[in-house]
Amino acid sequence: MADPAPRRVRIARADGVRAPTAIPVPSVPPNSDGVKRPPHGRFANRGGTQRVRRLTMLYVVLLAAIYLGFVLLSRTAPGGSSQGMAQDLALFGEVALALALVGAVLTLLSAPAALEVDASGTVIIGPLGTRRRIPSGPGVSVKVVRRYPAGFLSSGPVESVEVAYGGHRHTYLVDAGLLPTAGDGAR
Repeated sequence: MADPAPRRVRIARADGVRAPTAIPVPSVPPNSDGVKRPPHGRFANRGGTQRVRRLTMLYVVLLAAIYLGFVLLSRTAPGGSSQGMAQDLALFGEVALALALVGAVLTLLSAPAALEVDASGTVIIGPLGTRRRIPSGPGVSVKVVRRYPAGFLSSGPVESVEVAYGGHRHTYLVDAGLLPTAGDGAR
């Protein structure tokens, strides 16, 4: 009796890491400048926004845990309940609060809420509703600085993208493939 045809077997990885799943982006032929662009319309930046929100929460929680650890340590030290120590802890708390606010604002502002693509370029809509137009054409450079796979911080893959045009340079955290690069195809 002949052996049956071999079957494909999927072997799970021992470390439990999943391969990143791609976000479906419609296939668009390159324009005359060699850049593939998504079709015209408005695209929400769900993965980038989710990543910065979770990263901000993680940062604030860890900073609060460190502050609480220092407060508990100072209370157990000799003279920990003195008037001077209470003033020092209040000052330290103000510094921790300032660090939390500045870090949270800087992190949250790095991910645009949405992108609007039209014939003249791309409009990046910031989390506070600000609008920045990036013209289309050969003078625009889009470079992927870092790719982040789907995981705890975001449900889909996210890219840190640097956009340079006309002497300006901005870095954004966007869904993978939302801001395509020159010559970008399969990536």
